[in-house]
Order: sequence, then C-alpha cells, then structure tokens
Amino acid sequence: YNASYNTNIAGIRRDDLSGVDEKQAKSTTSGGIMTMSTQAVAATNAANTTSLSVDKSALIWGNDGTTTAVTTNELHSSFTQRLNTEWLVKETGTVGDVAVEVDLTGLTFNNPTAYKFGMVIDDDGDFTGGTQSVVMASSYNSGTKKLTFDAIDFTDGKFATVMNSVSALPVELIYFKGKRVGSNVLLEWETMAEINNDYFIVEKSTDGEIWEELLTVDGQGNTSESTYYAQFDIEGCNGTCYYRLTQVDFDGHQEKLKVVAITMDGAEDKFEISVSPNPIDQIANIEFLAPESGVFSLTITSQTGAVMYTARTIGEKGVNNMSYNATMLSSGPYYFILEDENGNRTQQLVIK
Repeated sequence: YNASYNTNIAGIRRDDLSGVDEKQAKSTTSGGIMTMSTQAVAATNAANTTSLSVDKSALIWGNDGTTTAVTTNELHSSFTQRLNTEWLVKETGTVGDVAVEVDLTGLTFNNPTAYKFGMVIDDDGDFTGGTQSVVMASSYNSGTKKLTFDAIDFTDGKFATVMNSVSALPVELIYFKGKRVGSNVLLEWETMAEINNDYFIVEKSTDGEIWEELLTVDGQGNTSESTYYAQFDIEGCNGTCYYRLTQVDFDGHQEKLKVVAITMDGAEDKFEISVSPNPIDQIANIEFLAPESGVFSLTITSQTGAVMYTARTIGEKGVNNMSYNATMLSSGPYYFILEDENGNRTQQLVIK
C-alpha cells in the first residue's frame, strides 16, 4: 500500500479553517466506490446535516487501485468470495461510527443477500489470518447494487474489503456445558462472535437418540463481542440426560453445535454452591443445594484469604437462591464459600 492509494477525506473540523466540516466523501477510482458518512449516507455532502463531535478529527481512506472484480484470493475462513479491491483507513482524533455504502455495480456475487455480505477488517492487509473482525451488512439493494453497513468504528491503520458467504455466517461457540444444581440442571454456553444469529434451541434426551425441544433463547444477531448464556432445566432428570444446542439463522438455517451429558444420581444428598455467570460482571447469582434446611453462612474471600464479604441466610432443603452485588470487587479470582450449621463447607472459585 503506497502512493497509488487515492485518499478520501471523511471528515475534518478545525477552528482555523472557518468551520470547514465535510462529513462524506467517495472513493472515485476505477477500483470501486466506497462512501462513508457520519449519518445514513445521503446523495451529497450538503445533504448530510450532522458534524463530527470531536474537533480536529478526520477519517481518510483510499483503495489499492486494483481492478474492480470478484475473486477467491485471500479469503477470511468464513467466506467464499470477496471484492478484489481493498481499502486502507487512517484516522486522526475521534470520528466514531460511520455508515458505509459500497457500490457493487457490474459485480456478480453468488449470494447477493445482505446477511451473506460482510465487511472484513484486517490489521495487516492479508485477509487469510492475523487479527480480523467482521461487520455484517445491514441491507443490500439489488436495484441500485448498493451494499450498506449501518455502523462501523474504524481504527487507524486498518484494511477493509467486502466478502460474501454461501450461507449465513456461523456462531463461534467457545463452550457448551451443563452441571447439576440441586434437582435442576444449569446449562451454560458462550459465543466468541455471532453473525446472523436469530436464536438457540436447547433439546433434551434421555437416550441420546430421541430429542424433545426444551427451550429457545434469543441470539445477539450480529456481534463481535463474546456473549454468555445460562438457562435452567427445572425438571432435572433421573440418571443420565443429554442436552443438545442448536443455532438458528434468520433465514431458518440450523446448525447443531454440541451435545453434553449430565448424571443426576444422588443429587438430593449433595451440598453444593453454584455461582453464575463466571466470570461475573456486576451481579453474582448464587444457587446452592442443601441436604437439610437451616442457617447458612456465605463468605467471599480473595485467593490470598482476605475476607471481602460475609452474610447469613436461611435455606431450605433442596435448591436455594441469593444474589450478591459484585461491583465493589476489583478484577481477580475469589472464593465463594458456603458453610452450614454443622461446619460443612462447599466453595467455588469465581473470576471477576
């Protein structure tokens, strides 16, 4: 990437330029047209009525001058086609989110649907690896051939291009697990990112072959942030039960992600504590299983043994619930320790 780039001023605001405030500009080379704006993209700069909120800020971008074409070179692993042209983005100050419009006139992608297009943002210009993020398109107009992204927060020195996928992009699952909490089963899963994710289905089986739908959970749609989910099967099970997690796209496409098995034998005799989510954010949800009713003491300590919090609660035989406001805790590991009147203890290591 060198001087062959054609630069584009997305926005600049300076007191010594008599209020010059340009909020939209277009890449005008033969390599394609990418338009950015601090609001929904309008036909002209004059039609954009917003301004940059931080003085002396600018967003400049330009393409590499390559011929506009659809190619299969240097693909992110989730895509099958891409726009050959790519852009380098430079930012000064703070511009924030911008709307992006890409003109695909004259180009033929196999899957011209909004949720199958993504803006892939890369740190080194090699889109096959390295640090990358994906923002899904918000709309595609088949008449004007305009592909729109509602809000992208570019950072200085990033490379970007448009890619297309055969199917809706997958959910990146970090884990799916279950554990016994009293007579219930706590099901937990976490995603690294979600694209076109409508909802999850959790199914249950007693033999691993015949499945019944247990519950559905709304997904995040499109996000590059990790998301934690937790759901209880309040019916529990006798012996061994199987749980299957399935992800459903907005177009109805389903992908079975993982199956876990839980054994419930002897649950009524257990003394256990379960804290979720883990890591905790602001509120820790504490559930404990007690073999007998009585008074219970909760102590939260640092890993070095410093006592951070103590409380007493009356619990019934079976499953009990309480909560703790964890905003006062700094980041780090903590033990949540529960003790009954007979000195029996159960604990869980929790990360803040």
